[in-house]
Amino acid sequence: MLGYRYAEKAHLGESLEALGLAPTDEERPLITALRETLTDGAYTLVIEFDSPMIDLEKWQSKQKKMVEFFGPDIRVEIEQPEEEYIDLLLISTRHADSTTSADTEPSSQAA
Repeated sequence: MLGYRYAEKAHLGESLEALGLAPTDEERPLITALRETLTDGAYTLVIEFDSPMIDLEKWQSKQKKMVEFFGPDIRVEIEQPEEEYIDLLLISTRHADSTTSADTEPSSQAA
């Protein structure tokens, strides 16, 4: 997801468009990092975005659509760690015994 702009446009770009978060190529948020962590003991994938043209309120207005998009057993949270940046948290709602990744150390991958 981080290595190639082509993949971002072809895959993530289409997803952001479907969610209403990429009205134009110039406004499309860019992934800056991926992190794995635990949220209240549940496996969480954090997708960090540089989002200078799509504000927090717009992201929050699409939260219900994101829940439907990412499917069952996923809770979606949206945070703004600093202005123009968005963290999208995809949190597993499965029981801890069915998620093997929850037992591992959180890792980080930067752009």
